[in-house]
Amino acid sequence: MLLSRYQLTLYSNWGKPLLTLSANGLALLFLPLLLLVLAFGNGFLAVHWHQWRELKSYESALLEQRRRLSHDILLQTSALNEMENQVVRIVDFNTKLRIMLNIADSGDDAASLALSPRDRLGLERLPALYGRNHFRAMRMRLDRVDGETISEEVRQQRIGHAIAEQLETLATIPVIMPTRGRFSSPFGWRNDPFNGGRRFHKGIDLTAPTGTPVRAAANGIISHLDRSPSYGLVIVITHSSELSTRYAHLSKVAVVEGQRVLRGQIVGFVGNTGRSKAPHLHYEVHQHDKPVNPRNYILQ
Repeated sequence: MLLSRYQLTLYSNWGKPLLTLSANGLALLFLPLLLLVLAFGNGFLAVHWHQWRELKSYESALLEQRRRLSHDILLQTSALNEMENQVVRIVDFNTKLRIMLNIADSGDDAASLALSPRDRLGLERLPALYGRNHFRAMRMRLDRVDGETISEEVRQQRIGHAIAEQLETLATIPVIMPTRGRFSSPFGWRNDPFNGGRRFHKGIDLTAPTGTPVRAAANGIISHLDRSPSYGLVIVITHSSELSTRYAHLSKVAVVEGQRVLRGQIVGFVGNTGRSKAPHLHYEVHQHDKPVNPRNYILQ
Protein backbone atom coordinates (compact mmCIF):
# COMPACT_ATOMS: atom_id res chain seq x y z
CA MET A 1 0.00 0.00 0.00
CA LEU A 2 2.84 2.38 0.80
CA LEU A 3 4.39 1.59 -2.59
CA SER A 4 1.17 2.07 -4.52
CA ARG A 5 0.89 5.25 -6.53
CA TYR A 6 -1.88 7.71 -6.03
CA GLN A 7 -3.06 10.56 -8.18
CA LEU A 8 -4.55 13.85 -6.93
CA THR A 9 -6.27 16.16 -9.40
CA LEU A 10 -7.59 19.70 -8.68
CA TYR A 11 -10.57 20.90 -10.78
CA SER A 12 -12.02 24.35 -11.34
CA ASN A 13 -15.67 25.27 -10.75
CA TRP A 14 -16.37 24.43 -14.37
CA GLY A 15 -14.92 20.92 -14.11
CA LYS A 16 -11.67 21.72 -15.89
CA PRO A 17 -8.58 20.02 -14.34
CA LEU A 18 -6.08 22.57 -13.01
CA LEU A 19 -3.34 20.50 -11.37
CA THR A 20 -2.56 16.81 -11.18
CA LEU A 21 -0.14 15.40 -8.61
CA SER A 22 1.11 11.82 -8.62
CA ALA A 23 2.87 10.27 -5.62
CA ASN A 24 3.22 6.94 -3.87
CA GLY A 25 1.76 6.20 -0.48
CA LEU A 26 5.01 6.87 1.42
CA ALA A 27 5.19 10.41 0.06
CA LEU A 28 1.58 11.03 0.94
CA LEU A 29 2.31 9.87 4.49
CA PHE A 30 4.94 12.68 4.95
CA LEU A 31 2.86 15.34 3.23
CA PRO A 32 0.89 16.38 6.38
CA LEU A 33 4.15 16.53 8.34
CA LEU A 34 5.69 18.76 5.65
CA LEU A 35 2.66 21.01 5.68
CA LEU A 36 2.86 21.22 9.47
CA VAL A 37 6.57 22.18 9.34
CA LEU A 38 5.86 24.83 6.71
CA ALA A 39 2.99 26.26 8.75
CA PHE A 40 5.14 26.39 11.92
CA GLY A 41 8.04 28.01 10.04
CA ASN A 42 5.73 30.58 8.52
CA GLY A 43 4.33 31.46 11.97
CA PHE A 44 7.81 31.67 13.45
CA LEU A 45 8.97 34.03 10.71
CA ALA A 46 5.83 36.17 11.08
CA VAL A 47 6.40 36.58 14.83
CA HIS A 48 10.06 37.54 14.38
CA TRP A 49 9.24 39.90 11.54
CA HIS A 50 6.76 41.69 13.83
CA GLN A 51 9.32 41.87 16.63
CA TRP A 52 11.96 43.20 14.23
CA ARG A 53 9.61 45.95 13.03
CA GLU A 54 8.82 46.91 16.64
CA LEU A 55 12.56 47.07 17.43
CA LYS A 56 13.21 49.26 14.37
CA SER A 57 10.34 51.57 15.36
CA TYR A 58 11.68 51.79 18.94
CA GLU A 59 15.18 52.48 17.61
CA SER A 60 13.86 55.29 15.41
CA ALA A 61 12.00 56.79 18.37
CA LEU A 62 15.18 56.65 20.50
CA LEU A 63 17.22 58.33 17.76
CA GLU A 64 14.62 61.09 17.41
CA GLN A 65 14.52 61.57 21.19
CA ARG A 66 18.31 61.73 21.28
CA ARG A 67 18.32 64.26 18.45
CA ARG A 68 15.82 66.48 20.29
CA LEU A 69 17.79 66.11 23.53
CA SER A 70 21.02 67.02 21.75
CA HIS A 71 19.33 70.06 20.21
CA ASP A 72 18.00 71.17 23.61
CA ILE A 73 21.42 70.72 25.21
CA LEU A 74 22.97 72.72 22.39
CA LEU A 75 20.52 75.56 23.02
CA GLN A 76 21.13 75.43 26.78
CA THR A 77 24.89 75.47 26.24
CA SER A 78 24.57 78.50 23.97
CA ALA A 79 22.35 80.22 26.56
CA LEU A 80 24.90 79.45 29.28
CA ASN A 81 27.65 80.98 27.14
CA GLU A 82 25.57 84.15 26.74
CA MET A 83 24.97 84.25 30.52
CA GLU A 84 28.72 84.00 31.12
CA ASN A 85 29.40 86.78 28.60
CA GLN A 86 26.76 88.95 30.27
CA VAL A 87 28.41 88.41 33.65
CA VAL A 88 31.75 89.34 32.07
CA ARG A 89 30.26 92.62 30.83
CA ILE A 90 28.72 93.36 34.25
CA VAL A 91 31.99 92.59 36.06
CA ASP A 92 33.93 94.80 33.65
CA PHE A 93 31.45 97.68 33.97
CA ASN A 94 31.36 97.46 37.77
CA THR A 95 35.17 97.31 37.90
CA LYS A 96 35.43 100.55 35.93
CA LEU A 97 32.81 102.19 38.18
CA ARG A 98 34.68 101.17 41.34
CA ILE A 99 37.95 102.55 39.95
CA MET A 100 36.27 105.86 39.04
CA LEU A 101 34.60 106.10 42.45
CA ASN A 102 37.87 105.28 44.22
CA ILE A 103 36.44 102.21 45.97
CA ALA A 104 38.31 99.63 43.88
CA ASP A 105 39.24 96.21 45.24
CA SER A 106 42.85 95.09 45.29
CA GLY A 107 42.64 93.46 41.86
CA ASP A 108 40.48 96.07 40.16
CA ASP A 109 43.35 98.32 39.05
CA ALA A 110 44.56 95.54 36.77
CA ALA A 111 40.96 94.86 35.71
CA SER A 112 41.50 91.14 36.37
CA LEU A 113 38.17 89.59 35.56
CA ALA A 114 37.05 86.20 36.84
CA LEU A 115 35.52 85.17 33.52
CA SER A 116 36.49 85.67 29.89
CA PRO A 117 34.07 85.95 26.94
CA ARG A 118 33.09 82.72 25.25
CA ASP A 119 32.13 82.13 21.64
CA ARG A 120 30.24 79.38 19.80
CA LEU A 121 33.42 77.58 18.74
CA GLY A 122 32.79 73.83 18.94
CA LEU A 123 29.07 74.16 19.62
CA GLU A 124 28.26 72.56 16.27
CA ARG A 125 29.06 69.20 17.88
CA LEU A 126 26.21 67.50 19.68
CA PRO A 127 26.67 68.04 23.43
CA ALA A 128 24.83 64.76 24.14
CA LEU A 129 27.87 62.92 22.81
CA TYR A 130 29.93 64.28 25.69
CA GLY A 131 28.03 62.24 28.26
CA ARG A 132 28.11 62.88 31.98
CA ASN A 133 31.32 64.92 31.77
CA HIS A 134 29.52 67.54 29.69
CA PHE A 135 26.68 67.86 32.22
CA ARG A 136 29.15 68.02 35.10
CA ALA A 137 31.02 70.83 33.32
CA MET A 138 27.77 72.70 32.68
CA ARG A 139 26.82 72.37 36.35
CA MET A 140 30.19 73.78 37.40
CA ARG A 141 29.83 76.69 34.97
CA LEU A 142 26.32 77.45 36.26
CA ASP A 143 27.60 77.43 39.85
CA ARG A 144 30.41 79.82 38.85
CA VAL A 145 27.95 82.18 37.13
CA ASP A 146 25.72 82.13 40.23
CA GLY A 147 28.71 82.92 42.45
CA GLU A 148 29.84 85.79 40.22
CA THR A 149 26.29 87.20 40.09
CA ILE A 150 25.98 87.21 43.88
CA SER A 151 29.42 88.83 44.24
CA GLU A 152 28.53 91.55 41.73
CA GLU A 153 25.25 92.27 43.54
CA VAL A 154 27.24 92.93 46.72
CA ARG A 155 29.71 95.13 44.80
CA GLN A 156 26.85 97.05 43.17
CA GLN A 157 25.45 97.86 46.62
CA ARG A 158 28.84 99.37 47.51
CA ILE A 159 28.81 101.32 44.24
CA GLY A 160 25.31 102.62 45.02
CA HIS A 161 26.37 103.81 48.46
CA ALA A 162 29.53 105.43 47.05
CA ILE A 163 27.56 107.24 44.34
CA ALA A 164 25.04 108.50 46.91
CA GLU A 165 27.85 109.78 49.14
CA GLN A 166 29.68 111.43 46.25
CA LEU A 167 26.48 112.99 44.87
CA GLU A 168 25.94 114.51 48.29
CA THR A 169 29.49 115.80 48.21
CA LEU A 170 29.07 117.17 44.67
CA ALA A 171 25.92 118.99 45.76
CA THR A 172 28.02 120.99 48.25
CA ILE A 173 30.36 122.39 45.57
CA PRO A 174 29.34 125.93 44.45
CA VAL A 175 29.17 125.48 40.68
CA ILE A 176 26.32 127.78 39.57
CA MET A 177 26.04 131.53 39.02
CA PRO A 178 24.42 132.98 42.15
CA THR A 179 22.47 135.59 40.17
CA ARG A 180 21.74 136.82 36.66
CA GLY A 181 24.10 139.68 35.91
CA ARG A 182 27.30 140.68 34.16
CA PHE A 183 30.81 140.51 35.52
CA SER A 184 31.85 144.00 36.52
CA SER A 185 34.88 143.39 38.72
CA PRO A 186 37.24 140.37 38.84
CA PHE A 187 38.90 138.52 41.70
CA GLY A 188 42.34 139.76 42.81
CA TRP A 189 44.23 143.04 43.03
CA ARG A 190 42.43 146.10 41.61
CA ASN A 191 42.10 149.85 42.02
CA ASP A 192 39.70 150.64 44.85
CA PRO A 193 36.61 152.41 43.38
CA PHE A 194 36.41 154.69 46.45
CA ASN A 195 40.01 155.89 46.99
CA GLY A 196 41.79 154.63 43.88
CA GLY A 197 44.45 152.75 45.88
CA ARG A 198 45.46 149.13 45.27
CA ARG A 199 43.25 146.76 47.15
CA PHE A 200 42.75 142.99 47.03
CA HIS A 201 39.24 142.09 45.87
CA LYS A 202 38.24 138.82 47.60
CA GLY A 203 35.45 137.93 45.18
CA ILE A 204 33.75 138.94 41.96
CA ASP A 205 31.07 141.55 41.33
CA LEU A 206 27.94 140.78 39.29
CA THR A 207 26.02 143.89 38.26
CA ALA A 208 22.21 143.40 38.29
CA PRO A 209 19.10 145.48 39.08
CA THR A 210 18.02 145.81 42.69
CA GLY A 211 15.66 142.99 43.63
CA THR A 212 17.21 140.39 41.27
CA PRO A 213 17.05 137.00 43.07
CA VAL A 214 20.27 135.66 44.56
CA ARG A 215 20.50 131.87 44.77
CA ALA A 216 22.60 129.49 46.85
CA ALA A 217 25.48 128.20 44.74
CA ALA A 218 25.37 124.81 46.48
CA ASN A 219 23.72 122.90 49.31
CA GLY A 220 24.65 124.17 52.74
CA ILE A 221 23.67 125.92 55.98
CA ILE A 222 23.23 129.66 56.56
CA SER A 223 26.09 130.07 59.01
CA HIS A 224 26.17 133.89 59.13
CA LEU A 225 23.60 136.58 58.41
CA ASP A 226 24.55 140.18 59.32
CA ARG A 227 24.82 143.80 58.22
CA SER A 228 28.26 145.44 58.14
CA PRO A 229 29.62 148.81 56.97
CA SER A 230 31.65 147.23 54.16
CA TYR A 231 29.55 144.21 53.03
CA GLY A 232 26.18 145.71 53.85
CA LEU A 233 23.50 143.04 54.21
CA VAL A 234 25.50 139.82 53.85
CA ILE A 235 24.90 136.04 53.98
CA VAL A 236 27.53 133.33 54.49
CA ILE A 237 26.66 129.73 53.54
CA THR A 238 28.82 126.90 54.85
CA HIS A 239 28.77 124.01 52.36
CA SER A 240 31.34 121.65 53.88
CA SER A 241 34.37 121.65 56.13
CA GLU A 242 36.34 123.02 53.17
CA LEU A 243 33.99 125.35 51.27
CA SER A 244 31.83 128.38 52.07
CA THR A 245 30.34 131.23 50.01
CA ARG A 246 29.55 134.89 50.81
CA TYR A 247 26.78 137.04 49.23
CA ALA A 248 27.10 140.78 49.99
CA HIS A 249 25.37 144.15 49.36
CA LEU A 250 21.92 142.50 49.43
CA SER A 251 18.75 144.58 49.56
CA LYS A 252 16.96 141.95 51.64
CA VAL A 253 17.24 138.25 52.61
CA ALA A 254 14.89 135.28 52.28
CA VAL A 255 16.48 132.96 54.87
CA VAL A 256 17.38 132.87 58.54
CA GLU A 257 20.60 131.92 60.25
CA GLY A 258 20.96 128.17 60.78
CA GLN A 259 18.61 127.32 57.92
CA ARG A 260 19.58 124.50 55.53
CA VAL A 261 19.37 125.50 51.85
CA LEU A 262 19.68 123.69 48.54
CA ARG A 263 21.56 124.64 45.41
CA GLY A 264 19.49 127.12 43.40
CA GLN A 265 17.29 128.16 46.33
CA ILE A 266 16.66 131.93 46.65
CA VAL A 267 18.48 133.27 49.72
CA GLY A 268 18.26 137.02 49.08
CA PHE A 269 18.03 139.83 46.51
CA VAL A 270 20.56 142.11 44.83
CA GLY A 271 20.98 145.50 46.49
CA ASN A 272 23.29 148.44 47.05
CA THR A 273 23.94 148.23 50.78
CA GLY A 274 27.30 148.72 52.52
CA ARG A 275 30.36 149.98 50.68
CA SER A 276 28.82 150.00 47.22
CA LYS A 277 28.32 152.58 44.45
CA ALA A 278 25.63 150.75 42.42
CA PRO A 279 23.34 147.70 42.71
CA HIS A 280 25.39 144.53 42.37
CA LEU A 281 26.18 141.25 44.09
CA HIS A 282 29.59 140.77 45.64
CA TYR A 283 30.21 137.01 45.60
CA GLU A 284 33.06 135.17 47.36
CA VAL A 285 34.15 131.51 47.57
CA HIS A 286 36.34 130.47 50.51
CA GLN A 287 38.34 127.26 50.58
CA HIS A 288 39.79 126.36 53.99
CA ASP A 289 38.82 129.89 55.12
CA LYS A 290 40.89 131.49 52.33
CA PRO A 291 39.26 133.39 49.42
CA VAL A 292 39.70 131.77 45.99
CA ASN A 293 38.58 132.87 42.54
CA PRO A 294 34.84 132.03 42.26
CA ARG A 295 35.11 131.78 38.48
CA ASN A 296 37.18 128.62 38.92
CA TYR A 297 34.07 126.96 40.33
CA ILE A 298 31.30 128.33 38.16
CA LEU A 299 30.30 125.81 35.46
CA GLN A 300 27.60 127.91 33.79
